[in-house]
Amino acid sequence: MARTAAELELDGLEVVDLADESVIAHRRLHSRNGGMQMEGLRRLATAFIEQPDSILQELVNAAIRLCGADSAGISIERQDKTDQDYYQWIATAGEYTGFLNASLPKVPSACTVCLERGSPQLFKVNKRFFDILGVQAAEVTDGILLPWEVEEMRGTIFIISHSRKEAFDMEDLHLMQILANFAAMGIRQQRQQLKLLSQARAAAAAEMANDLAHQINNPLQCLTNMLYLARQSEDVGDERSLALKLEADFRGFPPSSSTFWRFPTERAMPSNLSSQSSVFGFYAHSKAIMLASCGAFPASEDSRSEYRIYNFSTFAAFPPRSASISGLLSSSEARNSLPRVFGLKG
Repeated sequence: MARTAAELELDGLEVVDLADESVIAHRRLHSRNGGMQMEGLRRLATAFIEQPDSILQELVNAAIRLCGADSAGISIERQDKTDQDYYQWIATAGEYTGFLNASLPKVPSACTVCLERGSPQLFKVNKRFFDILGVQAAEVTDGILLPWEVEEMRGTIFIISHSRKEAFDMEDLHLMQILANFAAMGIRQQRQQLKLLSQARAAAAAEMANDLAHQINNPLQCLTNMLYLARQSEDVGDERSLALKLEADFRGFPPSSSTFWRFPTERAMPSNLSSQSSVFGFYAHSKAIMLASCGAFPASEDSRSEYRIYNFSTFAAFPPRSASISGLLSSSEARNSLPRVFGLKG
């Protein structure tokens, strides 16, 4: 329900509807400089193109220059608004500069009256209002408050005098109507940029997740294949025992990767793959992955060590027909890699 003039006065507010422009039509306070006004609007247009993030600040700065105001600002209804924290000042200039990002209640508020009426308002604010809010601020002896709205967002733009009882006239009102439209466009542009940035971040995160899934899936599937072959071996030696032990641990590590891999069933595998080499390759490869994920490698050798171990374990898992474990162990790369793979001192 709209508040009456008497109720507003009790809150230290005087708000007069300018839908009837005759209220202000008698004022002739300024001699206008057309060139100055055109320059101000040109600067705003340039800011839209070259510095869209600063457009709201440029608007309140222009309002002070072009209308001779002591303070100017732009308010917006908060997305998480409550009756106590309903409006936020998102741009300020002049004597009220220090109130940037201040939150104001829905009642008492000249902004609420302006948005309810949907038209420009001539308003004054005395000490009683600031006492209710519990803040210290210069009184408003004359001001113009205009609504703006774009999509689901709305708020106000205002100019204020702190000393003159009649500071603004019809020309100021018409100029502020232009600036109110600029404010709506500027806020919409900033919100669209935030949405585009959010979409770009989401797309980048999805791409990173897909890439990570691919990087996890390939080595894990390779390891499960090797583990399967070792477990199916007819030998009763250390290879099969190790395979059976590692399978239980491997099924639960890491839990989040379970959607990326599965243990193989009966199917064709390379004919030159021995159970001994598969277990050795599996253990080397899985140990390398676990060490790398835990940050066990020295920072300066991360990439080299992980690359060396990965390639050594892959060669051990799928050796040429003429290769043997003893042959692998005789290579310098193997001798250098094994201590790191098995947690031994070099």
